[in-house]
Amino acid sequence: MKLNFWVLVATISFLLGVGIRFYYGLSTDLWGDEAVSYFIAKDTPWLDLIFSSGKYWDLAHPPLYYVFLKTVLLFGNYDWLLRLASLIWFIPSAFLIYLIGRQISDRKSGLLAFSLFSLHPLLNNLAFQVRPYAAVIFFILLSLHFLLRNLSNPSKSRGWPVGLVLAIAFYIDYASVWLVMGIATFGITMWLKNKHILWEKIVTIFLYFMVFASYQLAVLVSFIFSHQGKTIVGSVRESNLSWFLEQLNSLTGLQVSLVNLLVIFFLSVFIFKRKSKNDNLLLLVMSLCSFIFSSLYSVFFSTNFFSKKSDSY
Repeated sequence: MKLNFWVLVATISFLLGVGIRFYYGLSTDLWGDEAVSYFIAKDTPWLDLIFSSGKYWDLAHPPLYYVFLKTVLLFGNYDWLLRLASLIWFIPSAFLIYLIGRQISDRKSGLLAFSLFSLHPLLNNLAFQVRPYAAVIFFILLSLHFLLRNLSNPSKSRGWPVGLVLAIAFYIDYASVWLVMGIATFGITMWLKNKHILWEKIVTIFLYFMVFASYQLAVLVSFIFSHQGKTIVGSVRESNLSWFLEQLNSLTGLQVSLVNLLVIFFLSVFIFKRKSKNDNLLLLVMSLCSFIFSSLYSVFFSTNFFSKKSDSY
């Protein structure tokens, strides 16, 4: 199909996405967890937020989003303003999706990814919540953009922006650690294929992340040990297969079943065995490994990744 067609599809999808997000975002009342975000940002002193200390009572979450929200509160505490603080992340995130698609393939792929991102039902919902989701999505996408740019033209000087942005995402939401694990797994895969130069670049990125995120990593480890390994984010009381499939439905916008999961698994294995470009292999390994790690951790240990409000309180 001609490029102009995909430009038209992307434009319509984007306008619909903006309309959906802003309509629901500016006409929906705050719910429980969003009110928690508001009161933490409002009542906690700046230094306690920044250093995850003192009266900062929500140590289960990193502080950077609360610092951002506290800054927004300087301009007022209207519901629409708090919603807008999340909605503003949508446009730059959509642009990054386009850039990533173009980096991996071409402009048509970028426009298709842009369109899907604009209309994805779960992303529509997360975009206007007074929670850290919209912000962390932006920084995760930014880290992927920097990572792909570094892989196409490796340079040690380009490794630190990836590590820095990954650290920022980690300071916003601990779930971003799964992306770090995905990148590490990709590095190991390249090492097993004797691509030592690429492995060195991945290690460099990982070390930069460890340096930039060192303080919050220490806070997280301390919190886990002080709570005897209990869940980091405890908004879901029970995890079972039905609940797990429900989360997949929310993530994909599809009706996911065990048959679908088996098809996805074997298709992924088939693609993995075929010769492909490094960038495509990167996304495959990172997506599969991050998804598998986070899923297993969520189902069997805690609800860190697929957290969702429960009505059983």
